[in-house]
Amino acid sequence: MSRLKLNSYFILRLSGWFIAAFYLTVPLARAERYHDMQVPEEYVTEKFDSAKATAADNRIWWTPLRLGIWEDISWPDAQNVGPLNLCVGENPFHPAIDNMFGLSIGGIYSCKNIYGFMFSLIGVGGAENNYGLVFNGSIAFTQNNYGVNFGCLGGLAEAANYGVTAAVVWTGIKHNYGLIAGGVLAGSTKGSNYGALISPLITFTEENHFLQLGVFNWADKGQGLQLGLLNYNGDGFLPWFPIFNF
Repeated sequence: MSRLKLNSYFILRLSGWFIAAFYLTVPLARAERYHDMQVPEEYVTEKFDSAKATAADNRIWWTPLRLGIWEDISWPDAQNVGPLNLCVGENPFHPAIDNMFGLSIGGIYSCKNIYGFMFSLIGVGGAENNYGLVFNGSIAFTQNNYGVNFGCLGGLAEAANYGVTAAVVWTGIKHNYGLIAGGVLAGSTKGSNYGALISPLITFTEENHFLQLGVFNWADKGQGLQLGLLNYNGDGFLPWFPIFNF
């Protein structure tokens, strides 16, 4: 009788483990199946593209930990990651993560929206929108920066900067509404400055509407203030003038 009870207890425990494993692995397998879904080219239509996009959204909604080597070699496949993401590399032009909350460490990183801290010592990194802190040993770039974006070699905010974008060598920006600082160069040949461009050497912009501070400052047009050893403003009271121009 006791032996029968023991066997029943063992079967119940084993069944419980199988049920738990099923509920843990099925969502992951389902996400991977949709992620790797391939369809013959002749069936690729606008309707199918929409269906495939919907299927791709069936990734795991959130995971506290993500590990990976590259965008297609990662576990688990999730839309939102936090508090920890560890990945050797990501494709900076095709973000694999929608939202990053917390800490992300890797060689090359990429994410649609950053709300935490992304750190990369030697690689390139980027995001569509940065609301947190990005630190990169090489080049850090975002589409829109609302936080702090720092790169040792270069810092870029391709569309607009509303926070701080800084780099030891150079920073580039299309439209600046915050602070841009570069050790050698700060600015962009196309775009506008409604914030501050600061560099120990050269600042430049197409339109300056607020402040440029450097040894040499260049603006094609605008009514902003330039402070430096030599300043050029196409709309200034004189195009070339030392110390200041507006």
